[in-house]
Amino acid sequence: MYLSVLLKTRILDNEIAALIRPIVIAYGLTNEQWLVLLYIDSHTNATSKVIGQDTCFLAPSLSRMFPGFIELGYIKATKDPEDARVIFYNTTRKGARVVKRVAAKLEEINDNVKGLITHFVESMPVKDLN
Repeated sequence: MYLSVLLKTRILDNEIAALIRPIVIAYGLTNEQWLVLLYIDSHTNATSKVIGQDTCFLAPSLSRMFPGFIELGYIKATKDPEDARVIFYNTTRKGARVVKRVAAKLEEINDNVKGLITHFVESMPVKDLN
């Protein structure tokens, strides 16, 4: 019973990711990178530790993402003036524009995402949800 729910949620996740992927790829991002960039855009002076905790990405994954973001001009990294071991990440103007553009395009597919979720919920037998 639980396996059925887990498999169906995995399928739903893949279907939603497939809708998002073409939009974020146009900006040189993966779905995971999009989530991290969106987080950084909405949190001033985010540290990798906090980003990792809040987004559930491990430090090695983030360490691979940040140089790409910087190279694309989407984020900037600045050392904490009080503790040089700490690095703050913020979106640049370009990064903020990308977030707004991607968010607007994702809004356009919102009804499709809602449809997938509605279908998922309606197809789930009540016994699987208990």
